[in-house]
Amino acid sequence: METITRSDDRTPPNEARAARVKELIDMVLDDCDHWKWDFDRMRTSRRYARGLQWKGMTRKDLVKDDRPYVANITMRHLKSRTAAIYARNPRFTWRQSKRLHHVLWDGTPKMLQDAMAMQMGTPDSTDPATGAVIPGTPPVENPLAAAIIQEATEFAQSQQAIKKTGETLAIVYEYFLREQIFNIKHMMKRTVLQSGTCGVGYIKQSFQRVLQNRPEVEQGLADAKAQLDAITRISQELAFGETDPNEADADRLRSLMKQMEAEPKILLREGLTFNFPDPLNIIPSKEMIFLPGFFGCPHVTEQYFLTEAKVKETYGVDLGKQAAPYRSRDAANKSGNRLDYKKTGSQWQDGDTARVFEIYHKGDGLVYTVCEGYDDFLREPEPPFPWTERFWPWFIYAPNAMDDPENPMPPSDVELIEPMQNEINAAGDALRDHRFAARPGHVKAGYLTDDDAAKITSRVAHQVVTLTGLQPGDDVSKVLQPFPTAPIDPNLYATGPAFEDMLRTTGTQQANLGPTTDATATEATIAQSSRQSTDDSAIDELDDLLTEMARAGGQILLMNLEPETVKKIAGPGAVWPTSTREDVAQELYLEVEAGSAGKKNQAHEIRVRTQLYPFLIQTPNIDPEKFARDMLSVLDDRIRFEDWQKDGLPSIIAMNGQAQAAANLGDPSAAPEAQGPDGASNAPQQQAPGAPGPQTKEPFTPPV
Repeated sequence: METITRSDDRTPPNEARAARVKELIDMVLDDCDHWKWDFDRMRTSRRYARGLQWKGMTRKDLVKDDRPYVANITMRHLKSRTAAIYARNPRFTWRQSKRLHHVLWDGTPKMLQDAMAMQMGTPDSTDPATGAVIPGTPPVENPLAAAIIQEATEFAQSQQAIKKTGETLAIVYEYFLREQIFNIKHMMKRTVLQSGTCGVGYIKQSFQRVLQNRPEVEQGLADAKAQLDAITRISQELAFGETDPNEADADRLRSLMKQMEAEPKILLREGLTFNFPDPLNIIPSKEMIFLPGFFGCPHVTEQYFLTEAKVKETYGVDLGKQAAPYRSRDAANKSGNRLDYKKTGSQWQDGDTARVFEIYHKGDGLVYTVCEGYDDFLREPEPPFPWTERFWPWFIYAPNAMDDPENPMPPSDVELIEPMQNEINAAGDALRDHRFAARPGHVKAGYLTDDDAAKITSRVAHQVVTLTGLQPGDDVSKVLQPFPTAPIDPNLYATGPAFEDMLRTTGTQQANLGPTTDATATEATIAQSSRQSTDDSAIDELDDLLTEMARAGGQILLMNLEPETVKKIAGPGAVWPTSTREDVAQELYLEVEAGSAGKKNQAHEIRVRTQLYPFLIQTPNIDPEKFARDMLSVLDDRIRFEDWQKDGLPSIIAMNGQAQAAANLGDPSAAPEAQGPDGASNAPQQQAPGAPGPQTKEPFTPPV
């Protein structure tokens, strides 16, 4: 727990340090201005996906009876794509980098056998034809053969250690995926949804130290760190008289202390953490020319809007009202964008936040933490922790990424679908207006009074209406006539072309969004194939992202976790390097099993295996266990092969055959298959009704 540096006690920074802080802040603000249009577009796309799809429409309009017509196909498309692309929890496996391990040995069994024979010699043998003794060869001291044997032995031992380490690494990585505060599957789906709504989704993978404070709202691992940080801040504020003992924070301190005293043990944890920042809070350098990988960026910034109390808890710094205050543009959340902050020119008020920048400067190899309006670093510049080869802690999912250096921010699915969505809304709204205008109505002659017209308009069924403007014998049809209306032409409001354009732009077909119209089965099949190809491509991109995350996460774990922690997670048989972690990190890496995160096309996978298995069962050296594991994973990956396996048992078919043979052991005639190759034909056969019985066979007479 850090000691908070009060604003009155701190030493002002020297001119050079303050100038560097101001330079960094101005640099980030310049980046923000450069991407302002793109960030505004992301906000608009979010509101559009929510259903605010008419100009000037607000959240209040969503509850009005006469609100504009909106058929929110956009939201349905986003949900459909999210469900197809990320539907399951991915599985990770370890891989070994391809390396040339052997110097003398060529890696073949023959060379090793020859070297062993040379070292050990061969024993005497006997000629089977003559019975003569064939003398063996004596051992020969050969340094090359000894070196080959030693190299092969060391290689076998190292491979066994690498295998155990790889299995341990996969177990530990999947453990930390499960241990996040927020369900990793739900958050990954949110990232896919973000990419469809905003054009990009970010995942931040880092390592949580026991005593390290992080500004992320969603802390990675569930422990008592947040409570301890709050206790530190409130205690020091009370000690310096900055908080009144009767204020709410003092009562909060008493509650937190009571909770800590009730706990038998305070839990503090360390390990891999995953955060999912808002795309609006990741600010690339204006020099960026391609978003995936931040290509062309000398620096990338993540911004946080934190209260003064949160800054104290996270960085141990009392801003002393020196930072620029930011306030929500819509504190009452009337427009649905409460977290959109604007800079205020007034003094600090309750609820105001400071704008904190974490700048990952690749050129300097450092991370700078500054606050707009504050003249010093919140943390001393230091290399990024945890270290990885890629430097950036963020992983990018941008399925619509484009090679456009002038505008590298990719378009979102919402942006692509918006023209068609507007066309559907306009058609529905116009049809509704036409239906309203085409309602049956009447016009009256001049001598029919207004009271008579009101009586006709408000009459109930079968009511007799008295009209004062008519004389006895007047023809009602001549003074009250139907109002002429234009009939509704369905072709004017057809939305088929809009749905077809949706397929072409987003890969979604009408069948995925609702009932089809007059599409033939062939057209629907072609459209489905096109959609499946688009989904497969997006799933493949997500697999690449997960593999990149797993590879970097494996490096982080190997470099930062201690063997004692690993054994608690993976079991006493776990193997973890200590002195050669860097070498092991280069030797081992994790990757996701292809397609394990996306929606499974079960019918296609079964069809492929139906064609493949007959060839495999005729191939020698094929492991039958692989067949069982593979088919179980296709039918339902929740079924574990280990729950069905028992070592030493033959197959169920073989056991049934053995049981039948044992039952028929005392009566050979009851088991025709045990009487030789033709025994089954000699068994008594059931005769068909009306068929002649067994015929007497004529005795055999040899030819003369």
